Amino acid sequence: NYNIDIKNPIIYVMPNEPVRCDEFLITPFSNGHILGSCGFEIRISNKRIVYTGDFSIKNQYTIDGFDLSNIEKKPDYLIIESTYGQKRRVLKYEDYEKCLVEIVKLYLHKKVKILFPAFSIGRAQELALILKKHINAKIVIDGLAEDITMYYQMYSKQKIIYDSNIYMGMGKIMQNIEDFDIIIASSGLLNDTISSKYYQSLLTQPFVLIKTGYAQEDNFVYSLSRFLDDINVIFYDIPLSAHAGYYDLVKTIVELNPKNIIFVHGKGVDVS
Repeated sequence: NYNIDIKNPIIYVMPNEPVRCDEFLITPFSNGHILGSCGFEIRISNKRIVYTGDFSIKNQYTIDGFDLSNIEKKPDYLIIESTYGQKRRVLKYEDYEKCLVEIVKLYLHKKVKILFPAFSIGRAQELALILKKHINAKIVIDGLAEDITMYYQMYSKQKIIYDSNIYMGMGKIMQNIEDFDIIIASSGLLNDTISSKYYQSLLTQPFVLIKTGYAQEDNFVYSLSRFLDDINVIFYDIPLSAHAGYYDLVKTIVELNPKNIIFVHGKGVDVS
């Protein structure tokens, strides 16, 4: 047990800049999950701990992936997420992206509107940049995702709005439904109080709803049952995850070669 005496409980940290906290030396590192997310290398006595947090080693449109070469090998403990540690049979991110683009093009050609419920942080902005690259259509971002997008506009590695076909929604739901082909709206965990649900309730013509990220299982099953009962909704689930996939998890463990591994946020990595 260590008693840590911190006069100011808030410590601002930057990637690769060590911070001493009593007997702990803590070095944050960019972990490639979302803009600003960090893992931590922690040194105490003669032990070294690497905590990845949620991470991704692949480059995204908004942020570069976690560079494993920046971490000293053979930590005493690797604390690593395992969200997709049991899912070996999945497509590559790039293949899911291709599927997404082809589906969007198909329904735009049929003049069917498309709704993306998306996490406000990271997923909405990533979707916007994928669509900006591949699709010629009018796109609106609304809800809390709109505010976060303005932050991403300043700090992510690619600009999202301005000189493009992507606009901010300003909460004008009915006008946005009328004016735009594709709507990206805050999803939360697909609960009933989030902006994407208001769009869903007000879209009167058949429309496409595309889920691209994680949803709490109970909420997702409940929402999916309603999607399938609604003749207006054409539903797709295309996972564009900002988490490390199965083979990325294996690669991280092999390259870092820790003495001990602690899995969090999942059921470990299936090596059977």
